[in-house]
Amino acid sequence: MNFEIDKSLPLEEAIANVPKKYVKQARKAYFEDTPTEAAIKRVKALLFPEETDFISDSTSEAKGRRVGINPMSKEYQAKVDSKRALFGVSPLTESGMAADKSSLEYSEKLLEGMTLEQVYEFIERLIFLKEDASEAQDLSPSAVEKIRI
Repeated sequence: MNFEIDKSLPLEEAIANVPKKYVKQARKAYFEDTPTEAAIKRVKALLFPEETDFISDSTSEAKGRRVGINPMSKEYQAKVDSKRALFGVSPLTESGMAADKSSLEYSEKLLEGMTLEQVYEFIERLIFLKEDASEAQDLSPSAVEKIRI
């Protein structure tokens, strides 16, 4: 069966209209050309979604971020800081933005030494693990390591 995969979209969106029996094949096709770059970014997005919180900012929240004001609650900020410390990545800046590339580097190290097939399977497991995690229980480094191939 032939199907188009738009690799500029996140994985779930790119394969959203693929028939179920071809999803595994479509996921593999998604990573064919540049598996490491796309896979690393996908793992980072799954593990550290707080780095893209700014995307849903209102106009006033965006203005605040530009002058160093984080619109997220103090409780959320503390939870994110704790999680990031567990993973050994830098905390977000005062305005809630990524301070450096430590989360990308962490994601890259996670995938180090994996074959393309293993990368695909790890991402699939990570997606399922994230879907199963309750809001009260974030992903932990030990949970992520358990599903690593």
